[in-house]
Amino acid sequence: LFYQGKYLNQSTLVTDILGKEFGQNGKQGITVTHLLTHTAGFPPDPEPNYWDPKFSPEACPGNPVRTVEIQGLACANATFKSLMAQRLNTPPGQKYVYSDLSFITLGYIVGSLAETLRDSPPITPFDWSDDCVQADRDTPGGLSHAPRLLCNFAAFVARNVTSKLLSERDHVDSTSPRHRSGFFASGFQPPQRSRKRAMP
Repeated sequence: LFYQGKYLNQSTLVTDILGKEFGQNGKQGITVTHLLTHTAGFPPDPEPNYWDPKFSPEACPGNPVRTVEIQGLACANATFKSLMAQRLNTPPGQKYVYSDLSFITLGYIVGSLAETLRDSPPITPFDWSDDCVQADRDTPGGLSHAPRLLCNFAAFVARNVTSKLLSERDHVDSTSPRHRSGFFASGFQPPQRSRKRAMP
């Protein structure tokens, strides 16, 4: 949607969206294409990883065991700061390495653009989840930057992606096969667990 609205393109620098802080430690040349193709130069996982005891124990108490909380709002500032400071294994564009950090970064990009462009076409306006609204109320001065990005990301995807796919699926289910169009016309179905043993 952001691409369709010409709010970014494949050569857009991440620093143009997340700010110059992202560009430290050699990351200033990373583009959206590098993230999508896993050629940004990131290691496979954050270093240190979010459940490693070395990862911000003061900001995220109990983090070695509560991994779900670590990746949620409770530790959002620490994980965002870690991403900003993350070092690369190789220069951008030189090597393919599947990295969680590429899509973690894309999530923050979506969250940032969604906040700025929430009322701009073709984006459908969205509202935060109840959890995010409550957290914002409970936080003196409201949620800070990183948690806001996560709330924006989750709300944007729910309203502009998931709900539209489900709506299209419901429409397809109510029409004959020859009238089907769009994503679900391709024959997409949620994965089903087979009762038959796989052939050798």
